[in-house]
Amino acid sequence: MTRAESQTATAGNPRGLDRPPTIRVSLSNLSRQGSAAWMAFSGTGAVASVAVGLLVFSCVFLAVAAPRESLALRTRALRSELTHVGPLGKSVYAYLAYSAFEVVAKPVDGPALADAGSRLDRNLRTSGLPLAAAGADWSGLTTGFGPFTGAEPLFYRRGYLPPQVELLYRSKLPDHAKLIAGRLPQVASSSHGDTVFQVAVTQATAARFGIKVGSRLGIGPHIALSVTGVVQPADRQSSFWTSDPAAKAPQLDQKNPNYPPYWNGAVFVGAAELATIEADLDITNMSVSWDFPLDLRGLQASQAAAVQHGLDRAAGQAGQLATGIGSLGASGTPVTLVSGVNGVLASFIAQDEAVGSVLNLLSVSLTAIAAVVVLLATFLIAEHRKPELAVMRARGASRQQVAGIVLRSGSAVAIPAALAGAALAVGLTPGNETPLSWWLAGATVLVAMAGPPALAALRHRRMASRAGGEPGAEPRIGAVRRLIAEAALTAASVGGLVLLRQHAQPGGDVY
Repeated sequence: MTRAESQTATAGNPRGLDRPPTIRVSLSNLSRQGSAAWMAFSGTGAVASVAVGLLVFSCVFLAVAAPRESLALRTRALRSELTHVGPLGKSVYAYLAYSAFEVVAKPVDGPALADAGSRLDRNLRTSGLPLAAAGADWSGLTTGFGPFTGAEPLFYRRGYLPPQVELLYRSKLPDHAKLIAGRLPQVASSSHGDTVFQVAVTQATAARFGIKVGSRLGIGPHIALSVTGVVQPADRQSSFWTSDPAAKAPQLDQKNPNYPPYWNGAVFVGAAELATIEADLDITNMSVSWDFPLDLRGLQASQAAAVQHGLDRAAGQAGQLATGIGSLGASGTPVTLVSGVNGVLASFIAQDEAVGSVLNLLSVSLTAIAAVVVLLATFLIAEHRKPELAVMRARGASRQQVAGIVLRSGSAVAIPAALAGAALAVGLTPGNETPLSWWLAGATVLVAMAGPPALAALRHRRMASRAGGEPGAEPRIGAVRRLIAEAALTAASVGGLVLLRQHAQPGGDVY
């Protein structure tokens, strides 16, 4: 190296370090290598395979999304119908005469009512009903109405019958009411030969009858009511308050034109006073009750029939209380169970069956058309790869080997495309699970994967038969088979439409 060359090298590399050789990777080389690898895997129809992948993606997306969107549409209709049902209608309300409950539990007190309620709750959940959390239920006791004294004098004026009041016990009054004045009732007591029940009233009851904390009401000989507290309903529309309208506010009763009108009201007693109620009051009109709210927020149209079936089964089986403290039995004291949502579900199911049949038929028809399009695309790929597969056969590959090669390349395209299409459909229609969408998607993927190898094997079978058989015989036989298949499919399609037209039931959807 000359001195000038040495100075030039030193100026270019001040530290005098040797530079490693630069490795340059050509993007065009990577592209060619990737294309060659894909060609080796998928065959000469690489571009066509990509097109089929996009087609499979679109068809699977439609197959999954259409039934799910159909379910979402029907679910919105169901939930719209349920908005017209009040909280009491969206619960299972159970009631039983007091005398009948005495056979089940003695004495009738708060723990006995809670125990019976827990047994009913377990049996209702066994029926498959979507009940709310266990803490949402409540139990109660009602004495029936009777005249009382102690209200403002105007309620006893001429032209009106004396006002009436009933005694109510509710297990979870502190959870459903806010104490405004005084305290909640605790225990009954005796005073000068009279039995005095501590009671609480609502603000509306206190305002209507002109009573307050410390007021004393009479409901019969030697029976008095001492008002210890005034409460305000936490949610006036909840089943706790709407199951008995008089609980939250007095009601004017003027239904019978043969009698003057009068007011009905209610007061609340404590759990410790239930035993005294049985001893001092007439139990003829007394009843016990339980309320089990339903959680219908996530109810879908496809689940409506199951919920209605559960309500029907619960009405016949869940309301059976054994005659002793223990588990529910097949026989025992029957408890009446009612739910306002049952009629709404029955009406919706009748309409949904007809609409659902048409929507499912539309989804199946679209999927069938998509499968035919995919099959035609796979036929074009088979035609495109015909020379390549013929070379393989000439080199000694069997029909099974050729079909396996075609299946491998088809699966490499169809499976990722199908997964992507299904994932997109699920992401756009969250929470609307229906088995039909996966059946249709599976059928589409099956056609996309099995179509090319089946066509390849069939083609090379025909080539072999033509090579060793009579020329022209196979086309004639294939034409006859095709005519028979077309006639059978046409007859099946007509039969399916006739069946749907006559019955319009979900049972005909599969056919």
